Amino acid sequence: MSRSVLLGSLPSFIHVTAFGLLTCALTRPNVSTALIGGVIWAFIDILWELSCANHQAWLRFVYRLLGIDSVPTCTYDRWDILASIIGAVMTTCIVWLTLKIHSFYSSRAQEQQQ
Repeated sequence: MSRSVLLGSLPSFIHVTAFGLLTCALTRPNVSTALIGGVIWAFIDILWELSCANHQAWLRFVYRLLGIDSVPTCTYDRWDILASIIGAVMTTCIVWLTLKIHSFYSSRAQEQQQ
């Protein structure tokens, strides 16, 4: 995998990871919320990426039904799909690690108080 492929897919990775973490921050943060949030945002990104695969044929159809003339442009890249999936996994890992660290320091603080 070349460097340009990695840099080109970085926005998809960042989008899924950032919005997955934001979803956890707005709800009760736990591993299952992180997993669900990551999967939802990855699904949205993958759906958008797949809409680009056929020159946005289905998206153009929906826009035409709604009476909208201009369709946002995009290009299909299979690496963006992989980056979105990795972003969902990374969201779950970050939340899991954060909760473990928080639990560790909370238990040490309780031990020191006793």
